[in-house]
Amino acid sequence: MRTVHQLCDFMLPLVVQHVRLASAASQAEEVTLAQRFEQRLASDGVALSQRERFLCRALLEGRQVAQI
Repeated sequence: MRTVHQLCDFMLPLVVQHVRLASAASQAEEVTLAQRFEQRLASDGVALSQRERFLCRALLEGRQVAQI
């Protein structure tokens, strides 16, 4: 039992750190993807309404239609 407790004391901070890093990386990817989307629209001269832009970015961020 002591070994399990020691393992938990060791592993829990690692898991918490992993979640934080994974979340930060995910957010960075979303920003990059959104920026690339905006750059592509601008370079191609595509004009979208504010609602169309919002929907496209939400889908690129991985949201489901029901969440939007």
